[in-house]
Amino acid sequence: MGLVAFAYIGGFFAVQSLWAGAYAYEMGLEGPWVGRWLLVLNAASIGGGVLAGVLAGLLGTGRSLGMGVALFSLGLVLWALGAPLPLAYALVGLGGGFNAMVLAQTASLAADSAGRAMALVNVTGVLGIFAIQTSFGLAVERGGYPLPLLGLALLQGLALVGATRMHREALGKGSRP
Repeated sequence: MGLVAFAYIGGFFAVQSLWAGAYAYEMGLEGPWVGRWLLVLNAASIGGGVLAGVLAGLLGTGRSLGMGVALFSLGLVLWALGAPLPLAYALVGLGGGFNAMVLAQTASLAADSAGRAMALVNVTGVLGIFAIQTSFGLAVERGGYPLPLLGLALLQGLALVGATRMHREALGKGSRP
């Protein structure tokens, strides 16, 4: 789950806390409009957190986590392709709001040492924020936003493959994560 935390938690918070606002300003939006679009992203994130919990109860944490990563990735790809900013930001926020499922899934996979596992996964996510903010910035300086956004979406895909593999292994052991 460390790669998932690094990519997904790190990616979401790197974009949400720094690059979404910087991008909107770079596109020429005035401060009040930047604030409105960031409000869309963050309100969608709150909704995503609620939806993640509901879906986890219905489908399991692994599937809820997968849906969150997929929605976040879709938002990144649409953003890179020039979709309307409110749509891209809403999907980034909605999908990013599922990020608590990383810790829930970690707890379900490491029940006998959940506290230690969750602490390690959480630290890995925080390291991801730093690393992705920094590398994303360097990439934006060299070529603009589309390539780093697509790269971050690709990283999410790799994380989703890892999460899916862990989910299947857990199901094979008779649990319902």
